[in-house]
Amino acid sequence: MTRTALVQHIAGWLCLAGAASVLAFVAYGFIGPPGPGGLEGLWSEPWFLITMADLYLGVLLAMGFVWLRPGRTLVKAGWSFLFVVGGHPGVAIWLGVQLLTGKVQMTPESTGSLGK
Repeated sequence: MTRTALVQHIAGWLCLAGAASVLAFVAYGFIGPPGPGGLEGLWSEPWFLITMADLYLGVLLAMGFVWLRPGRTLVKAGWSFLFVVGGHPGVAIWLGVQLLTGKVQMTPESTGSLGK
């Protein structure tokens, strides 16, 4: 295994581990005690709305990247569903899978794009 392939596998596993960590915090958010404002209070918080806008802008950009790449429509739709439901952890899962399966290749020197 080359150094680049090793780094690519490590990066893939880090993406999956990061996604698992964030999803564990999300699960705690659903089962843990509510905060002082509860869910109703969140919608009145400007920073919650900013965070949601930021999240879904990132999700839409990731979906655009997936749809621009070659592949089957059903697979793209499945990944898009995961992105919408899972947010950035869903994107991290997609990237981790792409890195571990070799569908995205890292190069030893930076070329400025993932596809080269």
